[in-house]
Amino acid sequence: MSVMLYLASLSLPAAVTGAYPFEVRRTVVSGLEFLGIGWLGVYFLCAAWLANLAIIVAWISLTLEKVASSPWWSVGSLILMLDTFRFNALCIPANKEGGGCQRIYEYSWGFYLWVASAVVLTVASVWRRFVSLEERRSASDDQKTSKRQSGEGL
Repeated sequence: MSVMLYLASLSLPAAVTGAYPFEVRRTVVSGLEFLGIGWLGVYFLCAAWLANLAIIVAWISLTLEKVASSPWWSVGSLILMLDTFRFNALCIPANKEGGGCQRIYEYSWGFYLWVASAVVLTVASVWRRFVSLEERRSASDDQKTSKRQSGEGL
């Protein structure tokens, strides 16, 4: 489910931007465009793009049943995503004529699905971790009970 939300976020508009302070024209930026240019944000101390790497590691660790690490990676991706709100502009080569800063006027469906994919992954990872701990506890209790019944624990 998380992967599907993430993939859908890439195809949808993620933000509405426009050059400031004078340009009235607005531009819709897709999630795929953000993914392609987001790594530039690291140069401006915006770590939000790194959430993409963290979410991929979380998917892999959950798939490989590394239940101890996957909640940490998924929570980390959520925290990195929050860094998006520190910035209100994209300073990138924003148009065909050259570079410039584009003010972010609003976030759109693609952005919210991107965040939702990390929320779903976090819930799934934490739930899987909880179930794993319960299974271990149950198995440990079963072993203790069987040892007591067979007389080995004495």
